[in-house]
Amino acid sequence: MKQDADEGTQKGVFCLFCGQSTSLPTPVERRQSAEPGSRASIVRCRLCGKEALYLPEEIVDFQAA
Repeated sequence: MKQDADEGTQKGVFCLFCGQSTSLPTPVERRQSAEPGSRASIVRCRLCGKEALYLPEEIVDFQAA
């Protein structure tokens, strides 16, 4: 049942530069909730092309289109 609920969402971030939502690459998506002190992820925005560092607490769930 949990898998069915997770199929409609994907993990991602909001670009710090343009505000566009950008999904995370597959290896990052599969990580469980981040532990304190865990490392940041570098994500390139699909709209503006800029990269930024995102902390684990900045990763959110989006509705899959």
